[in-house]
Amino acid sequence: MSNRNALNKELIMRRVVGHYQTQTPSSGSTMTDSDSTSRLPHENGVQTSLYPDGLAHLETEPTEFRSSIRTPTARSAAISSMDEKIEAARHHILSLLTRRNALAPISLLPPELLARIFHFHAFEELQSNRETLSRIRVTHVCRYWRQVALEDCSLWARFSALPPSTTCLAEMLARAKGAPLIIDLDGSQNSKTFSMFSSHLSHIRELRLRNLCDSLVDGNSIRELCSLEAPMLEHFELGVPSFSPVIVQTSVGTRFFKGQAPKLRTFSLCQIQVPWSLVPRTQLSQLRIVLSKEISTTDDVSLLDTANQLIDVLTNNPALEDLVLQCCLPPMLSHASHSQAIHLPRLSHLGLAASSSRVADLLKVLKLPSSTKLHLRCTSENVGAYNDGLIPPLISAHFNKPDAITFKSLILTLDDMLIELTASSSLPISTVSRSHTFGCGLERDAELSLLLDADFNFGHLWDTLERVCAMLPIAEVEYLSISASDVLHPINWEGLFRRCEKITTIDVCGRGTTTLLQTLTPPKLGHSTSSGKGKKREDYRNAQAEGVDSTAPYVSPVFPELTTLLMRGLDFSDNVPRCGNLYDVLVNALRRRTLHKVPLKKLSINNSSISTKRSNALERLVQDFHCGKDEGFSWHDFDDVDSNPDLTDYEGYYGDQFVGTAHGEWVVDWEDYSDYSDEWF
Repeated sequence: MSNRNALNKELIMRRVVGHYQTQTPSSGSTMTDSDSTSRLPHENGVQTSLYPDGLAHLETEPTEFRSSIRTPTARSAAISSMDEKIEAARHHILSLLTRRNALAPISLLPPELLARIFHFHAFEELQSNRETLSRIRVTHVCRYWRQVALEDCSLWARFSALPPSTTCLAEMLARAKGAPLIIDLDGSQNSKTFSMFSSHLSHIRELRLRNLCDSLVDGNSIRELCSLEAPMLEHFELGVPSFSPVIVQTSVGTRFFKGQAPKLRTFSLCQIQVPWSLVPRTQLSQLRIVLSKEISTTDDVSLLDTANQLIDVLTNNPALEDLVLQCCLPPMLSHASHSQAIHLPRLSHLGLAASSSRVADLLKVLKLPSSTKLHLRCTSENVGAYNDGLIPPLISAHFNKPDAITFKSLILTLDDMLIELTASSSLPISTVSRSHTFGCGLERDAELSLLLDADFNFGHLWDTLERVCAMLPIAEVEYLSISASDVLHPINWEGLFRRCEKITTIDVCGRGTTTLLQTLTPPKLGHSTSSGKGKKREDYRNAQAEGVDSTAPYVSPVFPELTTLLMRGLDFSDNVPRCGNLYDVLVNALRRRTLHKVPLKKLSINNSSISTKRSNALERLVQDFHCGKDEGFSWHDFDDVDSNPDLTDYEGYYGDQFVGTAHGEWVVDWEDYSDYSDEWF
């Protein structure tokens, strides 16, 4: 060892000794200056050494110390001895630091309170759904924190993200000991990880594994779950992200968890088709089987067995509150049930998606409370079989019971091959910003959501919708929303909603709703004071704008209590046959409703193409006007003539409607801390 190295080592040791002299005594004792001096070794009143007894010989000169060791064997022994003494000194220092940390204010907290803080700290990690090793980091602050964290098994019992390695996962499972495990993971895993979790199935409380690799969900994996009991399991969910369902063969076992899952309450499979015989028969409160498409089979015997197994599952789970079966309903349910009714008195939500005949067959055998929410998606099978007609009577029977609810809102979405009707007993919180997106907002909590899907005939779908609306209790509806991009088929809106006389708000979106706006226009009043040339011009204008015979008898306005009209996704320059353009239709509707003493009080236009001049004109026709039009170039900003050349006198007739301005346009690595050495305080 060089003189410089010896000097450096001596300086380090002297600093350590200086650190000893300034240490605060351990908690629970006091120390005076005289006490501190008396604790150092003395001989004949003279202080001898500041080092621990085992290191006293380090005060010798390095040269003298080195000269006493002459052979390689002696040198090796001396190095080994020094290493041992260095380690002893390090442990001595750590012991002193631990005593010093014991005096920190946070160390005065009782273990149970400190453990609660650790749980809050870990909860932030669970919310982020990624493993940040926060629970591990608290074990590397000091010995006290590590002891508290390791003794709290529940701190290690929750998994919301996979640890960085299987070694880390194994250690965390070991630290959890026998605590009830909560495993909620979303993402790919390997077979080893899956086996590690399944081996702890005996004390897992919640097991949710979503978006698993397809290769993991095979006969072996399901067989493993079928061969193990789950006495503490309450919630189970398994899913894969594949486009086509993963089909598990029937020879994998008799039932999940050997039929021994007495506490199981929720059971969900996504994109995994298993035999109904494997589904537990317990007191399930939730059963969800969701597939992206139906799996066809031609074996009539197998179909009948499958139907019987489903009936058996539903019959032996009478406590169901949430039942969702998507694209997994077997045919021949009507043959399997043998007129046996399935009573589900607690069911609050029923979601079915399948062909119309399969949905109808299951609805026939279910006995549900009138408060059950129905979310149905029915697909027409073929042109020849008009099975969509089976649905309306079943829906009507459910919602026309004596204690049935009263609908307040209707939401209708139209496409050429799709119709969706949503009916709710509540009104939307906000009508201005409501999104026309299936499954959002009001639709999610609605009592009825009916989606009719067909690939061949819109007429069949519309006939089914008319029958549903005729049978449902919609007379008290106050809010009507219709979304239609481009519908080429003629629609009788008046006939569809004639019973809805209490509607106060109509919300329309898309060009397919133009014909509804024509329906809002009352017919011309029977008496007129006009004469001569002006009378001819008015009669022509009214007949064109209304698109009806001016000699027709008086008919009361549709929606007599309508006060609010919300419009989105429209182009007010679009031509309307025999009526000019959409702007002409709207202006005529507003004026006619005023003449019929059923005026519109609020008009809101958003995300639509309309000129500033026309917006200003509309503002003068209603009390409350809001316009958040699309910004862009419009020819109507440069001329004062409407698009229909036959209506050139419109401006003269409406006088100053283009005068004025708008009032506002609404516009870590696992255990990478080898030294948890009490140095953080």
